Amino acid sequence: MSHQSEFSVLPADDELRQVLRDLRFVPSNNPQPVHLTKDQIEQFNELGYLIGFRVYSPDEMEKIRGYFDQLLEQVIAAGVTVIQSVRPIASTVWCGHPHK
Repeated sequence: MSHQSEFSVLPADDELRQVLRDLRFVPSNNPQPVHLTKDQIEQFNELGYLIGFRVYSPDEMEKIRGYFDQLLEQVIAAGVTVIQSVRPIASTVWCGHPHK
């Protein structure tokens, strides 16, 4: 049984062109950073990305993995074809802005 959504998950190109967006990069200026170092902010402003910092604890990652495993089981049980990746979910993330 298929269900037709009332909305499009991904807008069409012509719909995106109609949205007023300012996609210019604006460097971060934070004289008193709390979570990132001044060097990390400078790297992000210069290179456009940060890597290697822990976002989730190992316990949080176990909960997140468990949630997505259950979600995947539900999707498969509903008859949706799924292509599984062999890469595990990482507890570190790459953070970048799209214009660098």
